Amino acid sequence: MVHTARHQLQQARQDTAQAVAHVRLQAVQSVRLGQQQSHSLLGEVRHQAAAQMGAARQAAQLQLVDVLAQGRHALHTARTGTQATLDGVLERVAVQTARACDSACRALGEVADGARRTLLDAKQRSQALVREITGQGPHKTLGRGFAIVRRPGGSLVTGVCGIAPDQDVEIEFRDGTVTARTLKKEQE
Repeated sequence: MVHTARHQLQQARQDTAQAVAHVRLQAVQSVRLGQQQSHSLLGEVRHQAAAQMGAARQAAQLQLVDVLAQGRHALHTARTGTQATLDGVLERVAVQTARACDSACRALGEVADGARRTLLDAKQRSQALVREITGQGPHKTLGRGFAIVRRPGGSLVTGVCGIAPDQDVEIEFRDGTVTARTLKKEQE
């Protein structure tokens, strides 16, 4: 019994050592397998992350290209609209300028016609006045009681300031001339 117990104890020790060795081996194998799986998973995660980053880059580039295309389209639309607006404004300005030019030409023509009429009327009135003055002449004025006073040399005396006291003068009336001498001078 002691022997059997020893044998059983020794057998139990061997079985325990084998079991511990087996557990250690399985633990090492499990750690290695876990490590390999971790490396594999890490590589796969890296690969998937790189793939997702590449896909994200491509999507971002496509979105950037799309945004740029939309921006170019909006800019083109704005330019086209601005040019159309500018063309419309220029067309309206041209029409209004032509109307203003026509109106100014008509007004200038009316002013020129009015000036011609005014000049013709003034010419006719001036000619009538010249005819009237010519028709009256100095003799008609003398006939109404006026006289013409001259110095002995024949120059006209038109006022008191043009004559001195004790000066000879000729006075022309409607029916003849008289020689006279001034006595005194009084000015108003």
